[in-house]
Amino acid sequence: MIATLWSVPHGPWPGQEGSDAHGFRSAVEILQTMERRISNGDASEDDRRRYRIACATLERGARIQGVEVARVDAEDLLAWRQGEATSSVLPPDAVASFTDSLARTLAGSGKFADTLLAVLTSITNARAGLVITLRPYAGDTAVVRANVRPDRPAHSRSVLPDQALADEIAALPHTADVVFVGDRKRLRSSQILRDQIRVAIATGQVLPIGSQAKHEVLTEVLRELHHPSAPSGAIRLMFAMEGSEARSLSFGSLPSRPARDGTCLTLGLVSMRHTDFDADVSGYWFRNRLVSVPGRSQAETETYCYRDTLSRLRQMVGSGLTELRVRHTGFEPAVIGFYRAVAEIVRDSPLTVRPSYLIQRHVVDGTPWPENEGIPQ
Repeated sequence: MIATLWSVPHGPWPGQEGSDAHGFRSAVEILQTMERRISNGDASEDDRRRYRIACATLERGARIQGVEVARVDAEDLLAWRQGEATSSVLPPDAVASFTDSLARTLAGSGKFADTLLAVLTSITNARAGLVITLRPYAGDTAVVRANVRPDRPAHSRSVLPDQALADEIAALPHTADVVFVGDRKRLRSSQILRDQIRVAIATGQVLPIGSQAKHEVLTEVLRELHHPSAPSGAIRLMFAMEGSEARSLSFGSLPSRPARDGTCLTLGLVSMRHTDFDADVSGYWFRNRLVSVPGRSQAETETYCYRDTLSRLRQMVGSGLTELRVRHTGFEPAVIGFYRAVAEIVRDSPLTVRPSYLIQRHVVDGTPWPENEGIPQ
């Protein structure tokens, strides 16, 4: 197992003021109580269930409000502690003693240990707390994020609060309303997502993905951020089910242009999710087994989908593809990764991507990326 160490300055931790909207403070208190009961051997099955829920809440809070500072083998961490149990959560006043105990064991152990201790010392000085999460092996087993700031993940630091940009985004045309006309549920969901986007841009906080809006609503509202009148900017994304944060999503104007003659292809987005599509499509863009990989975070899956799409679209455009029709099958990481790449490719190529959605047993056409004008040339 891999132990990931997260620096979290403002949970809020017990004793800190501030709103506990994500339930972080309560989860810390529950986890500490449950860990004492488990270590004493008198924890009930209900205690263990509460412990698992508290761990999930803390990991989500760490991903939203903290920054990953190190990844180490969990057995190594236990050995460094000389067998002494380490809590999954260390409030700000407990980090110093944790760092001191590691320093006594790791002194003179090399560059990795020195860097880790330096980072933990900076966390102590910043009065931040520490959350330790466990995951199966994936990627590097020994990583220290040197010179990190404890207030924001490294890949998100360039996304600063911008109220003026949020106001411009709020004024964009609601093209999703045309797609979902008469569908009160999706129209309401679209407006909620727009409001969340506006708040995320204004405050520099994450936009939660998968918490409310379905994939077709997500696609259409994100498409509004690429309206011909849209300003350029970026927004932080976090997959709400697990709390993993993706690379910030850039957006900006996709001007409409004349249609082009060329090759047209119709595909489903992800295989095995809607087999009733098989007769209507020539194949699927993503293979489900390569997208739904156990142990991989949704943010990592989104990155895979983006890179795979970017590479293959470039090849297909070079071979004469001018129109790709995509029947949606769900799964938000695949949707975001796909359209992140689409927005890059169509900006400088003759390609148009046309999404469609199965809604109440009817196929509904979405907004093209980008819009075409006139007859094919």
